[in-house]
Amino acid sequence: MIKGNIIMCNELNSKIRSCLDERLLDAEEDMRLKEASLETVCAGNVLISAASAELEEADQTIVDWAKENSVNLVIIEYGDPAYTQYGHASFGNIHNIEFVSISNEQFAILNSPKTVLYFRRIDQMRDKMVRRHLLDFMRRHLAILGDEKVYFAKNILFTIATISKDMDHYEKYELCTVDAKDAFLFKVK
Repeated sequence: MIKGNIIMCNELNSKIRSCLDERLLDAEEDMRLKEASLETVCAGNVLISAASAELEEADQTIVDWAKENSVNLVIIEYGDPAYTQYGHASFGNIHNIEFVSISNEQFAILNSPKTVLYFRRIDQMRDKMVRRHLLDFMRRHLAILGDEKVYFAKNILFTIATISKDMDHYEKYELCTVDAKDAFLFKVK
């Protein structure tokens, strides 16, 4: 039985690494095209669904992958007070939009070259307003800073999120479709 779990974890690790390697190559190409002012297509965000017992192993795989690929992995966990604030601002012709509100220091970290966001165990984020604002940030890369202006984090390549396979079906639908607006284009199970 233990041997079966090890094989399963190794298969999951292999799937995770393969998917993240592909996303990184696509995202780096997108960044080169953006710098040349050419139109690009989003590389896609990755949702990893694993059994509760495998999530720790998946987490370590993601962290190791980031180190091996010199990726600035920004880990955001449930309850992290740095990412639970949001505010209202105008952007273009649209007024009074809600955005995640972060410090200048946090924004500098998020906007470092070769950044990948990692929402660790996003299924545990029970405050749906915070979760929705973070997922909006994942899609748009827009945040309010201390001066109450909206800024674009141009160096974010893509986002990784992990959830438990044990997550309620309706909750998973709400997370992926309603909150994330189907922005998880790649799923690892």
